[in-house]
Amino acid sequence: IRHSRRLRSGHTNRECVVSRQSILRLLTTSSSPAPLVLRVAAGAVFMAYSLGKFRRHDAEVAAFDRYGVPFPDLTVYLVGTLEFVGGLLLIVGVLTRPVAFALLGNMTGALLTAGRVDPNFNHVGLPIILLLVMIVLVIMGAGRWSLDRWFQDTGTGVATSPP
Repeated sequence: IRHSRRLRSGHTNRECVVSRQSILRLLTTSSSPAPLVLRVAAGAVFMAYSLGKFRRHDAEVAAFDRYGVPFPDLTVYLVGTLEFVGGLLLIVGVLTRPVAFALLGNMTGALLTAGRVDPNFNHVGLPIILLLVMIVLVIMGAGRWSLDRWFQDTGTGVATSPP
């Protein structure tokens, strides 16, 4: 029997430590190859669209302002960074579930702002497709060919190399 001591915060040390099993559960992923195609395609789209937020920053700020997004200058940088870094992480398959969840929120915001003001494929159709792909990735994980899977396998003692 393991005893836990009470910390100053009132919590036990067992409650404050993120267990190795909970991290491995987050990385646990489907064996299906389908997430690979979804991750790479969606990641490439996110990265491509993120570049416009930096290359055409003033135009993006004006659009965000027109959509009613608060602090449009800062928000364009934040969204561009999320989409670029998130897209890159999706492509290599690292932290796929949390990244997909964050990008799911991003696409929800795109639908509620740009989709409401300019209802065209780029502001409604594409965000819906990406939102659905993010839901699938949150459920399935990164798939067999990902760094998440490699971390899962090596974390459980199965010594394998990344695919």
